[in-house]
Amino acid sequence: MSALGKVITANMLTDGVTVYLDAAATWTPSLAKALLVTDESEQDRLMKLAARDVATLVIVDPYLMDAEESADGPRPVSQRERIRAGGPTIQYVFS
Repeated sequence: MSALGKVITANMLTDGVTVYLDAAATWTPSLAKALLVTDESEQDRLMKLAARDVATLVIVDPYLMDAEESADGPRPVSQRERIRAGGPTIQYVFS
């Protein structure tokens, strides 16, 4: 059975790209590089770091996403998060 835990996810304020907190406490668009955290106190500590990045206008809407350990890094548990991790489902057209 895969380990279940949480990944902290948010969106970059500048362009809305989905990002994940990595082991260096920086934001990466790569889910494979995200830090999977199983300890609740560590989740709380990292959410406080994320709140600081909200206050400094780096990211918006950070939250804990359910994920499981896999050979390719954390894997979202919900369909919504799998879609979100895959990027936009439509192509943007600018006029």
